[in-house]
Amino acid sequence: QTGTGILALSTFGPVTAGLGYFNNTNLNESSEINLTQGLGLKAFPNGANGVINGGQDVYVATVQGDLDFVKLEAWYLGMQDTFNSYTVAATSNIDLAENAKIGLEARYVNLKLDSDTGLTGDDRKNDMFRLAVDGKFSIVNARLAYTQTGKDGGLTAVDQDAKNTSLGWAITSNGIADAKYFQAALGADILDNLNFTVHYGNLKADESNRVLNQTFGGVELKQQEVYGQLTYKMSKNLSTYLRYGTYEQKLDGEKNVDQTRGRLQVAYTF
Repeated sequence: QTGTGILALSTFGPVTAGLGYFNNTNLNESSEINLTQGLGLKAFPNGANGVINGGQDVYVATVQGDLDFVKLEAWYLGMQDTFNSYTVAATSNIDLAENAKIGLEARYVNLKLDSDTGLTGDDRKNDMFRLAVDGKFSIVNARLAYTQTGKDGGLTAVDQDAKNTSLGWAITSNGIADAKYFQAALGADILDNLNFTVHYGNLKADESNRVLNQTFGGVELKQQEVYGQLTYKMSKNLSTYLRYGTYEQKLDGEKNVDQTRGRLQVAYTF
């Protein structure tokens, strides 16, 4: 994703305020919203093409407070003639002992599409909230998270891996209305630079799901995945992981996706 513009930040003690404006983006080509699941997202039926045009203005504003025990964030993000969104979040990292740390997150997002996009139902409210806790205790790491999206819509980001949506491997809450999504992970360090973690994800959305109504006629959606990941960090900049697991999807109780999948990734960051 690219754009040209300006972002200004200023800090006053523990408070940081910011304003930004971008007048040239490629979000019409770079957005990724539930296309891999084939769920036919109602808001952007062909991805973002036809709804987000290249060069539309983007506005952003934020106020953040970094206190001793918690970080508070409030964000506004708007795109010209497309949407307005608001985010509030609270995160905390607590040192319980020398080798024990815990992280907490509470996040709420509200996004409303502009009726000027010309799509039926664009004036509905999309929202989600997420509660998450993760920890590292000696060699053991763990995470639990619960995400719930609004009954009218669950579109809260223009990309699957944004902070304002919850993503597993094959499962995402983004664009799915009335979703209840549980995530869990448990792992351990085999060596200082070698970790193995098992991940579990389960998402359910009932018949009121408006996203699915367009494609499947109001079905009940269930998705579940289990996968293990072996991560090897060779150096500060070079890391690799091997991931293997299963994923299934049911529509009205009938299984229409049953996959065994694997992935090998080697990444060098600059």
